[in-house]
Amino acid sequence: MYASQLYAEIPYADNPLVIILSSEFADGAEMPLSTCDPSIGGSGESPQLSWTAVPTTVEYAIKMIDLDAGNAVQWTCIHIPPAVLLLAHDASPIYTEPNAYLGPAPPIDTTHHYEFTVYALASIPVVPALPTDAQFSTAMSLAGIITSDTLTGIVFNSQSETIVAVPASPYVCTIGMPIAPITITVNDANAGATVTTRLVSGALPAGLSLSVALPHAAVVPYNMTITGTPTTLGLSAIVYSADDGDVHPPPQLSLSFSVIPGGAIPLVMGQLPLSIFGWRGGRQRIR
Repeated sequence: MYASQLYAEIPYADNPLVIILSSEFADGAEMPLSTCDPSIGGSGESPQLSWTAVPTTVEYAIKMIDLDAGNAVQWTCIHIPPAVLLLAHDASPIYTEPNAYLGPAPPIDTTHHYEFTVYALASIPVVPALPTDAQFSTAMSLAGIITSDTLTGIVFNSQSETIVAVPASPYVCTIGMPIAPITITVNDANAGATVTTRLVSGALPAGLSLSVALPHAAVVPYNMTITGTPTTLGLSAIVYSADDGDVHPPPQLSLSFSVIPGGAIPLVMGQLPLSIFGWRGGRQRIR
């Protein structure tokens, strides 16, 4: 007799209950942007999850599916020991993941619902690589589901426009020496859209300039470039936004600069001076 058959004979009310929770979103509420796919501005980090203990559990398992995409599997995690009752934020990869975490990325201007299920199992499941929802559910049943619970998060993809900088911030510059150009690319998933770039806050370090005057409106994609030679020591921060005129809050790009004296190579903000060795790789010749 399979364990699943054994537990199927026990009335559900007699089984201990498991409750799955997240400190980052309530059931039916919006998931944080950090858990979403980078393609919609997220970081692709798995959410924090916790659940209540169930006596006699051999191990726990987690499944995440997209209810609005045919129950497409976004994440599975098995072989979680019975003493473990929490997965921290960005815990993936951890334990065994037949399906690596895939952050939500609904189509533009749509909402998708993502269902997380925790299973308390009576035995160790046998799960194929990259299982479908049906295959994973079957494996859970064969292992014997003592009890399970679900938590649903929603994600609305509101941002079709994007604004990114290459190389990425932060930047360390040497006073009196030209910086390597910083390219800011503005784009929109809606082909042919006009996007306006604006200054939200802050100012570039003295001596640096943007290649266009803001606000700047143009059909995307388009590039802007920061160039120049810093003339004043200190820290600067600047925020730009890119707005295609829809009803959703526009995305923002935050840049930070540290202008240092010439001479010693600092270990500041994780980068060498731009004008001495170039960007992160030391590929430019020494000037």
